[in-house]
Amino acid sequence: MRDIVSANQFAVLSAGVFIGQHSIFPKTGANRPDSSDLITAQHFGEVTKMKLEEQSELSNLPQIKVKGNFPYKEAKPIPLIPSGDRNCTVCGKCVRNCPTQAISLENPRKTDKTRCISCGRCIYVCPENSRQFRGILYSMVYKKFTRTYTDRKEPEMFYSY
Repeated sequence: MRDIVSANQFAVLSAGVFIGQHSIFPKTGANRPDSSDLITAQHFGEVTKMKLEEQSELSNLPQIKVKGNFPYKEAKPIPLIPSGDRNCTVCGKCVRNCPTQAISLENPRKTDKTRCISCGRCIYVCPENSRQFRGILYSMVYKKFTRTYTDRKEPEMFYSY
């Protein structure tokens, strides 16, 4: 994100990594952000505002250092695609909320694998809990992922100076 913003001629004064519930593996980051996270985010905003007010010239800011590896690895498609089950009432909420139009009103239990980005929005909006990630692959990956990433992580903040 820092690279995209900088490449578009914006000065990057600060950056934050904040925790939220994972859209595919919901035990990871469950109930996040919580009150502690929100206090940290508020403080981050206040510090950023103070640092911004101290700057007379933003064009000479040093490049902010954030965690990550460059060059970036190309993102690969996620082979986990949500689907509906017999609890589906064909209400159309998933159809209307899918950002890639991967679900059709004619058969909302199915998902177009070529369009789906595995964001989980359809799962979140389904009033019947019909849409879920399913299958052996999901079960295997879910167990490994939650074992590896369930421990609480704290937000991280980065400033250009």
